[in-house]
Amino acid sequence: MVGGRVTGVDLHYVRWDEERGSLWCPRITFNGEAGRVEVVLGDAQGGTLVPSADSVAVLHPGTSLPAWLGVKD
Repeated sequence: MVGGRVTGVDLHYVRWDEERGSLWCPRITFNGEAGRVEVVLGDAQGGTLVPSADSVAVLHPGTSLPAWLGVKD
């Protein structure tokens, strides 16, 4: 995807606090000519991708989203 054209960016918000209407963005999808790249709030722990509030992980094209995001590929 490096050097390719970005064709879209999708921000995937989820409710964080129903009472206050707060939202959280645990995932951003970059769509490009060569596929898509997912950027998630996650960190490697013992060789496994786990949720994180302050680290990001880049999932390259063809990589499945982790189950803890609650999204079906």
